[in-house]
Amino acid sequence: MERTGAGDASSPRSRQRRALILATAGPLLHQRGYDRVSMGDLAVVAGVGPSALYRHFPGKSALLAEVLGERMTDVLTRLTDLDFADRDQTGVRLAGIAADNRMFGALWEREARHLSQDDLVRLRAEVRGLGRTMRDHVARQRPDLAPAEAEFIGWAVVGAHNSLSFHHLALPGDELARLMGDLAFRIVATPIRIGTPAPRAAGQPAGLEPASRREALLLRAVPMFARHGYSRVSIEEVGAAVGISGPSVYNHFGTKEELLVTAMRRGMGLLFAELHSVLARTSDPAEAMRAVLDSYLRFAFGQHDLVELLVSEVRSLSEVRRTLLAAQRNYVTEWVHLRQQTHPDEGPVAARIRVHAVLTVINDIVRMPRQRHQTDAAEALRAVTLAMLE
Repeated sequence: MERTGAGDASSPRSRQRRALILATAGPLLHQRGYDRVSMGDLAVVAGVGPSALYRHFPGKSALLAEVLGERMTDVLTRLTDLDFADRDQTGVRLAGIAADNRMFGALWEREARHLSQDDLVRLRAEVRGLGRTMRDHVARQRPDLAPAEAEFIGWAVVGAHNSLSFHHLALPGDELARLMGDLAFRIVATPIRIGTPAPRAAGQPAGLEPASRREALLLRAVPMFARHGYSRVSIEEVGAAVGISGPSVYNHFGTKEELLVTAMRRGMGLLFAELHSVLARTSDPAEAMRAVLDSYLRFAFGQHDLVELLVSEVRSLSEVRRTLLAAQRNYVTEWVHLRQQTHPDEGPVAARIRVHAVLTVINDIVRMPRQRHQTDAAEALRAVTLAMLE
């Protein structure tokens, strides 16, 4: 499907250059993040002049749209004849798709908001198509599931394989295919029961406002950043949300970045405080693993906007992003340590890949309102992730 800004591909040389630009642009956007890459950077990495780059793509957003569209087409094409009844073939197929499109999940989840409205609508339609494809595959294997349940399970499988996009871990030979296949089959086999979202009454109370202006700014800024993207929300808009002028925000936060960093640090602090509480009150690693999982599920459902920011906006920050990324890695390490105590035969790399998959499934589901608002979604997600950790 042609996207906004598709360049002239009439000659073999033009097609070759276009393919080279796409092949080099995706990894750079994935590694650095959209806001930290310029068209000049992309031209240098592709080995073309800026004028040649602009002949193919009128801007960075159009280039991102083409990268995402190319990867989405590959994923959808290769998922068509998936068959969960064939365990070995499915594990190899899913791992191969995920490995060949390793940058796709993170690019889609972190950067899609930078697309033009037309390209964003198109991508969302394709994402819905991906969800329907996985739902139908699951339904054929699990005819006992209602359509909403099969869709929920399908997105969990997608999330597990998307997790490869958020790290660079590798396993020798076909070990990765076996592990990812095992995760997929554990997810598909999980008994769940969910219902349609309960209707929310119009005019429902919005909740109480904090007494502190600083706390009110944090309360309003987090969902604004999550919904629209940090770079697209001005300090004036944040101030207006609590009834003050933009410059008045600086009485509470020195910069817009300080506001975002404060929210993120609080989120990580909550996670570590709960983790330390779990470790202090139990000496059974299996019990601790379940308790830590439950604490993360509560956090993710209760703070889904903050989860969005922790996934998508850390790379928007300056030097402090290293500290936050290190905190996220340390949190994962604690999960891996518990995993290895409960499953000592599983190697450290495999354990870390499994933990990343569990966390990504949770993050993906809670960031999708259609899934998050399903009746009993939290219980279904707990069942799925416990199965992944068995």
